[in-house]
Amino acid sequence: LNVLNSFKVGAFSPMFLNLVMIFSLGVGYVLHWTPTKQVWMLCLSVLLGGILQCLWPFVVLKSRTQWNPAWILTDKKDTSSNAELQKLWSLFWPALLGAAVYQINIFVGRTLAFGLNESAASVLYLANRFVELPLGVFSAAITTVILPGLSLMIANKRWDEVNSFYR
Repeated sequence: LNVLNSFKVGAFSPMFLNLVMIFSLGVGYVLHWTPTKQVWMLCLSVLLGGILQCLWPFVVLKSRTQWNPAWILTDKKDTSSNAELQKLWSLFWPALLGAAVYQINIFVGRTLAFGLNESAASVLYLANRFVELPLGVFSAAITTVILPGLSLMIANKRWDEVNSFYR
């Protein structure tokens, strides 16, 4: 949908997860459910909300483009696709390592925080979430809008536009 310059569906699809979770907690509050039952219902609401969050863009994409997902298996004799896949894997591993370093940093920080006192881990977690909020919101918004256009320029080999984009 982003490639078709339709950003609303992708931007609003997380709304389903949040609304279903809020609805579940509201129903639990009104019906005076036990805390255990509220937790179970919240878990089920996360599952249902996640399904709706994935299903809505799929339905919209299918209705706008008549897109049918299919497995495309490459021919082992086709060396060009294998070379492209090899290049993709060679680019994947450094990105995976970069993500792993961040996760290891969080793990070490939390381990040290648990050793300090009872509230240090919670404070560290909340501080980390507070720092990540604007980064996540702005980086997700910017990349969602820019990546499809940039990818289209590269796919069409319009290198002058790609180069002017970075200036």
